[in-house]
Amino acid sequence: MRMWMLVASLMQIIQHSIAAVPMAIVGYLPEWRFEGANWDTLCQTYTHLIIFSLEPSKDGHIVALDRMPRPMLLEEAREAARRHGTRILICFGGNGRSGGFGGMVRSAQARRRFVAELMELCRTHGFHGVDYNWEYPGYSFGAGYASTGVINAEYKGLASLIQETRAAFAANPSTDTVIVLFPSWSSARVLVYVWCVVRRLCLNCGPALR
Repeated sequence: MRMWMLVASLMQIIQHSIAAVPMAIVGYLPEWRFEGANWDTLCQTYTHLIIFSLEPSKDGHIVALDRMPRPMLLEEAREAARRHGTRILICFGGNGRSGGFGGMVRSAQARRRFVAELMELCRTHGFHGVDYNWEYPGYSFGAGYASTGVINAEYKGLASLIQETRAAFAANPSTDTVIVLFPSWSSARVLVYVWCVVRRLCLNCGPALR
């Protein structure tokens, strides 16, 4: 009963907050669709186009950079985004690509390293923000969920990561969007806190559009 009351209260907070934010249409573009993508049509269709996906290592480095679009394709994407006012974001994580998050968010030093590398990545390639698609805090692909203590620690680390990302973005006017995956209402205990520290939060349950 208490959980449903909390959920109802959270939905009221979210609805009031969303009312002041323009509608966002968000799409994911995975690396196996980069070649042949019509960037102009994509940027006409979506307000936010997410490049899927890189990964964080446990010590805070950005890995899987070979999944980035080729420089020529990124330039096409940037030109199309400028024409249509689209925000281009870089995604971290996804199914089978989230193994480094837990170790990274639980270490303040690793989080600092990751945010610094993220900011350099955004400056170098013209990304406007980031999508943290962690599947899932406290969960290991192929092994299942860890103890309650580990789950709580990783959600707390995620909240710290989001707050630190927002602080770094505030110093760079060209980066202003953080999108976070919330897998279920079991994460509701951090939802209010995260909503307060992120400039724009999109709740999504996978690669579907919102």
